[in-house]
Amino acid sequence: LATVCPSPAAVLAEVIKAFGAPENAQRMEEARDNACNDMGKMLQFLLPVATQIQQDVIKAYGFSNDGEGGL
Repeated sequence: LATVCPSPAAVLAEVIKAFGAPENAQRMEEARDNACNDMGKMLQFLLPVATQIQQDVIKAYGFSNDGEGGL
């Protein structure tokens, strides 16, 4: 049986959709509020939340869930 690989556009669409989910949008908003427009704090608070949301989606497409899958 041949394995059907999803298009990168389909995976990206799923990731974008995940960011729009109410619970994820709330997580991102809370992280953004905690960062207080400080670039260093953005990296500290916002980036890990965004990465986790992305990883939750892409692991369903066979990517690793250890951070390298998102790269």
